[in-house]
Amino acid sequence: MPPAETMVDGAGNTWWSAGLGDKLRLEGGSVYRIAADGSRDLWIGSAWEPVAAPPPSPPLTNRAPIWPAGETPLEFISGVSRVVRLADFPSDPDGDTLRLSLKSGTFGPGFIYDEPSDELRFDGRELPTGQYGMFTVLADDGRA
Repeated sequence: MPPAETMVDGAGNTWWSAGLGDKLRLEGGSVYRIAADGSRDLWIGSAWEPVAAPPPSPPLTNRAPIWPAGETPLEFISGVSRVVRLADFPSDPDGDTLRLSLKSGTFGPGFIYDEPSDELRFDGRELPTGQYGMFTVLADDGRA
């Protein structure tokens, strides 16, 4: 079925030209036709049958999560309970899911960091005005 002119890519897939901009690809013993517009057909018996396109490949390089520039002061009012979702601060340019963890630091009285929900909770107790706890949170996308 394939013409003499073939190519094997780095993943071990065999490709050959089908003419009119189409390419044929041998994947695991099945022959696919990939049209110039990216649509795919599978050769079944003596006819081509449409198949869904494969999911896009992840980027070859991974970019680190991004935090807002500089420190992010969080303000709490004595006597008023508050919950801050820390996962709302970082983002991932590749769209990867981020996992946050407390890297260093401490929280003041009345503060609790709930890691599963990525929430910093203040119970609203009365505290004198001041600075309570300095901490660093790490955002990890699970990719190297």
